[in-house]
Amino acid sequence: MLIRYLRLRWKVQLFTRLGEFSRHMRRCARFRSGRRLLRWRDVLNISLAITAIYFFCGWFGPPPVTDAGEMPSARLVSVYRHDIGQVVTMDIEEYIKGVVAAEMPASFSLEALKAQAVASRTYTIYSILKGTGVPGVAEAAVSTHYGTSQAWISEEALRRRYGFLEYYWRWRKISQAVEETRGLIMTYQNEPILAVYHSDSGGRTENSENYWSSPLPYLRSVDDPYSKQPPVVDVRDVSEVLAKVQRIPNRIKVTSTGGGRSGEAAAAASGTVAADPLVEVIERYRSGRVKSVRVNDTIVTGRALREALGLRSNWFDVSVTGSKIRFVQYGYGHGVGMPQYGADGMAKMGYGFEEILKYYYRGVELTKWYD
Repeated sequence: MLIRYLRLRWKVQLFTRLGEFSRHMRRCARFRSGRRLLRWRDVLNISLAITAIYFFCGWFGPPPVTDAGEMPSARLVSVYRHDIGQVVTMDIEEYIKGVVAAEMPASFSLEALKAQAVASRTYTIYSILKGTGVPGVAEAAVSTHYGTSQAWISEEALRRRYGFLEYYWRWRKISQAVEETRGLIMTYQNEPILAVYHSDSGGRTENSENYWSSPLPYLRSVDDPYSKQPPVVDVRDVSEVLAKVQRIPNRIKVTSTGGGRSGEAAAAASGTVAADPLVEVIERYRSGRVKSVRVNDTIVTGRALREALGLRSNWFDVSVTGSKIRFVQYGYGHGVGMPQYGADGMAKMGYGFEEILKYYYRGVELTKWYD
């Protein structure tokens, strides 16, 4: 009732101001050559009034009610907010809005945003039920940091970042995607799935066991012609790469042959050609991502090298020229589950969010987990 009263009051005040603007406009109007011309201030005032009506009367409606006339029951989640260093309790749907706002550009298609909303909600429900928690924060089920859970941004931070007008169209579109999928999650054999996602697959997604340890039947590698972004080149100093590789745990030392790997490193640094390359991909997965790679006299996994160097993905080609190592990287992220650019690509081709999700998560069902 309070919200409805405020809406009515806003409308009355705004239409009152419109009447004042109209009277002021008539007083200030001037005639030139038989034509009425308005001062720029009058035009600005009218534009602002119309904009205010559009925002406050059209976009903000009363909250949904049940048949009994009561507010719907809340689904709550404990969230560790990294920005303030505290655990707060949020309604899941409001939390998901902040996740979608942080994880996917609002400029993406609505169906892609809906797919992101369902994936994020599924990941949240999975985390709550499995009790995965937040490292070092026992009372929190999820966090607002992408490293331990999913990225999240508050409405206030979004408003500060984009300003009044841009904030509202972004938040309105995100809210629509979340509200139109309210309570929907993905299940496999009636259980919520681990709905991981990433930015760009590079042309093919990856099996879960090839990046983590466990094979999951719904996280299978699929061709992805919808999210093929151009490869990104990253050039590093030989000394930087060698130093960071030595800090990787579980690395394997190989026996030196011929002039020795240290001789090859020196040769690369001096610009001469060594007998064997300083960096060499040893094995790839079927997707093309690197399974293992040799750097000087050390063998590490493609994932370990990616994380040590901060590469975009573990799908890369590598070459050495002089004292520089050149990585040509394909995709962005671990490559498992739904690629966000792929979701947007499918949406632009006319696919709905259900089709998008069922393509990237194999054998899943969409389930209304709560109303």
